[in-house]
Amino acid sequence: MSQPGKIRLLIADDSRSSTFGSAKGSGTWATQNASGYRVPIAPDIVAKEDQTVRQPAEAALTLLLCPGAAFTPEQLALLKQSIAQVDYPKAVMYGLYYTQAVYWRAVRLGLLKLPSRTGD
Repeated sequence: MSQPGKIRLLIADDSRSSTFGSAKGSGTWATQNASGYRVPIAPDIVAKEDQTVRQPAEAALTLLLCPGAAFTPEQLALLKQSIAQVDYPKAVMYGLYYTQAVYWRAVRLGLLKLPSRTGD
């Protein structure tokens, strides 16, 4: 029996199962056969988050890791927008970590400024 909030993954043609990932109230992910293995098919929400959160942040992070890379004002505006638009409490996968990495790398490079602290 799987734990509540966990997704069960069937292993190959075996009757054993294990949990895969975590999603609230999702039950089990559908699987497909790939080279004899049962591979989970991500729900639409996971694919959407991957396309709208992780992939743009990963591209920005790659640019920020290149020595001497520069952002145009338009790219910097898009970067800020992509960081701000993530609904962090509703994120279901790891894409949000990419936006955090982009944020802190941009701060370190002086492209973004930390917000001023109140009470100082």
